Amino acid sequence: MDKKALRHTIIYESEEKLETSWIANNSISHEFSDGKGIILLKGSVTKIGDMAFDDCAMTSIIIPPVVTRIGEAAFRWCQKLVYVLIPDSVTEICDQAFIYCPRLKFVKIPETVTRIGNYAFCNCTRLASVNIPPKITKIGNYTFFGCAFTSIDIPKAVTSIGHNAFGMCSNLTSLLIPDSVKQIYGCAFEYCSSLEDVTLSESLKRIPYEMFLECNNLISIDIPDSVKIIGDGAFAGCSRMGAVTFGKSVTKIGTEAFLDCSGLFLFELPDSVTQIGGNAFDGCSMLPRKANEKILAINKNAMQG
Repeated sequence: MDKKALRHTIIYESEEKLETSWIANNSISHEFSDGKGIILLKGSVTKIGDMAFDDCAMTSIIIPPVVTRIGEAAFRWCQKLVYVLIPDSVTEICDQAFIYCPRLKFVKIPETVTRIGNYAFCNCTRLASVNIPPKITKIGNYTFFGCAFTSIDIPKAVTSIGHNAFGMCSNLTSLLIPDSVKQIYGCAFEYCSSLEDVTLSESLKRIPYEMFLECNNLISIDIPDSVKIIGDGAFAGCSRMGAVTFGKSVTKIGTEAFLDCSGLFLFELPDSVTQIGGNAFDGCSMLPRKANEKILAINKNAMQG
């Protein structure tokens, strides 16, 4: 096969072979039966279609450098997929593109990608590292939920992190959220049980509900001065957390915000706090050393335990 033909070829390893294929809207889709093989794309094909390789038995795939879009659920439930090479031509990885690929260990995302969809790599439980391209501005809901990486480099272009985006990443040990991030949605890092060190963005106005729920190896946290609200259950179950430094702008501490932080021994509420939710510090080993006389609402069991 000459180089020109190879440029338009998807190369895959699989226990299946191509049975049928069709092209619609410059996108290729197909079904498989037995064996290994290659798929020769027509010159007009620039997309891997929605659900194109859904539930296929391939172990690796090399995508040719003419493809610009990987469609929704394109490789969903490819339970034997280990290796993916994405070319520089790709600009978009759509929702659920690689969801439930439990053996996926290696994927390189090129810098040309400007969008990674919701659930794109959700439950890729062996994916130990991932590079987020520098042009990404939003990390979607459940995008990397349940992945196996120990660290993550969030680009400075990112302004928001979606619901449960990194939830259940149980091997993640450290986290630096750049100051470009202005909004984080609930449960973004819940059950990251190995997480020890966190640096928060200085642009955050709110720490959302259950953001660090059950991150039981988190040692301490510094709340930036920009933060006004600490959401319900934000640090609940962070049992090893010994110290919290509150920023000077915090006005509200939500319900169960620090529930069962049994190792907590050092913190001081700033004068800005006016509301503490129910059971906010229930189960903590030590109440605040200093309370603000201006606190207007301390709900039931806020300081219990």
